[in-house]
Amino acid sequence: MEKIKIMVDTPSDIELEEAQRLNIELIPVTISYQGKSYRETYDISKEDFFSVLNECEELPTTAQITPPQFLAVYEKAWEEGYTHIILTTINAAGSGTFNSAHLAVSLFEEAHGKDKIIFEIIDSHTYTFCYGRPVMLAAEMAQQGKSFSEIVAFLKDRLTHSHCYAYISTLKFARKSGRISVTAAIVGEALGLKPIMAAGNGSVDVYNKCRGEKSAIAKLIENVKAEAVDLENQEIVLLLGDVPENVIERLRREVTEKLNPAAVFEGRLGCAICNNAGPQTVGIVFSGKDYKLYE
Repeated sequence: MEKIKIMVDTPSDIELEEAQRLNIELIPVTISYQGKSYRETYDISKEDFFSVLNECEELPTTAQITPPQFLAVYEKAWEEGYTHIILTTINAAGSGTFNSAHLAVSLFEEAHGKDKIIFEIIDSHTYTFCYGRPVMLAAEMAQQGKSFSEIVAFLKDRLTHSHCYAYISTLKFARKSGRISVTAAIVGEALGLKPIMAAGNGSVDVYNKCRGEKSAIAKLIENVKAEAVDLENQEIVLLLGDVPENVIERLRREVTEKLNPAAVFEGRLGCAICNNAGPQTVGIVFSGKDYKLYE
């Protein structure tokens, strides 16, 4: 009989309480700031991290999850009688976490032999709830008794269709991280420019620029409406950073009235995105064309 453990890293932005409810092993990245280190989600909340970002002169740094960290959770799962592990990681093109997870499998098999646990390590090719939400749904499938092969197939299908558009409300964090020049940031801020980012298929690219919050939300809606597949039968995910409630309400209203999806899920952004884009980031995740990631 299969006993399946769902695992994911904290850049998925799944809340700790949700991970515990769904029996997800949430493996933390390390955040370092002013000489101290914190385990994301466990030692520092998203709200506290927002406060750090809003006040800091120098951005915090993050460290990928190490092979010994992965090995420790594999060992724990084995001791608890799990026969299968499905682990999904942040985009491998932007982090070594995926490779660390694979190396830890080799270490586990050296210690215990092969086939003690069946592993499926999945590179999400994306960020935040673009893979966090599918992992949550996969965990619900495991709780319902779905098979290992069914859950893996579901995850890969969702991830290969996962698209996201988001806008950055302020350019100062892109300046601090070195992604744009000081001059470009000053000019952009003066003009009220909000870059529209497109995420998916292993990359994040600047798609467009808008002036003002209202125009940025309108552009997100326009892009999703043009590219979503079977919109009325899918769940839309709203990505919310540290933004005012009136902005969130406007986004909810626009999504409901103009997109009319089957369901809406709201997720709070965490360290991986906000450390580069800033906490005042807003996005929409939806199902679009097939990237054919896992062929």
